[in-house]
Amino acid sequence: MEGATSMLTTALSNVSTVFNQAVTMITGNEIAMVFVGIPIIGAGIGLFHRLIRH
Repeated sequence: MEGATSMLTTALSNVSTVFNQAVTMITGNEIAMVFVGIPIIGAGIGLFHRLIRH
C-alpha cells in the first residue's frame, strides 16, 4: 500500500509541475494566450447566456 501511495504522490507532483510549466509558457507567449483565451471567453459567454435564459 505504501508503494501505491508513493506512486500517486509522484504522479500528482508531476501533473502539477506540467500544469505550472504550461501556464508559465502561455502567460509568456501572447499568441498562445490568444488561442487559449478566446475559447475560455466564449465558454464564459455561453454559460452566462444559459444562466440568464433559465
